[in-house]
Amino acid sequence: MIRRLMAAVVVTASLTLGLRAGDDETPKPKEVIKAKEAALNIKGELTDDDAKDKVQGGPSKTYDLAMTAGKVYIIDLKSKAFDALLRLEDASGKQVAINDDATPDTLDSRIVYTAKATAKHKIIATSLDRKTGAFTLTARVGTAKDATQSDPFFKLIGKQAPEIVSAHTLNGKAKKLSELKGKVVLLDFWAVWCARASRRSRT
Repeated sequence: MIRRLMAAVVVTASLTLGLRAGDDETPKPKEVIKAKEAALNIKGELTDDDAKDKVQGGPSKTYDLAMTAGKVYIIDLKSKAFDALLRLEDASGKQVAINDDATPDTLDSRIVYTAKATAKHKIIATSLDRKTGAFTLTARVGTAKDATQSDPFFKLIGKQAPEIVSAHTLNGKAKKLSELKGKVVLLDFWAVWCARASRRSRT
């Protein structure tokens, strides 16, 4: 009887020690996500054989990036061969961010995105002008400061808008921007090629 009791104690002790060691335990979900969450640093090339982007229509390449809810991610697409355009989709395929120009004086693209959910996201690297060529795509975890100051026009937020005088109007008298002070104003800026782009997006 004493030997059986001692044997039971030994077996129980060994099981307890095995659980404490934890070498063969399956990692917790958060640890799995952290292990998969890696920065991207890709040197690639857009070609005419690549899949066409469903939004812009140019050649595109898609890359997966595991994101954790609440974290800030900085994604950069740089190229000397084409006008870079970045899109970001969530796990359901919904577009959650898009960017054409990282700053007013460059054709590179940057997305700074705070993840809403812990899931795999898709980064779509494509070209606004539908050209092909070499590119560099990087992605890394950023900071809260990056999220608030990522907009190239961040310094203009909260400042008084410059005076704008409309030359044409569709429904009423042309006005100065200062005459609309205190009201919500939507300004839509178009370039000479926008009409063509608009027709193309509807086809």
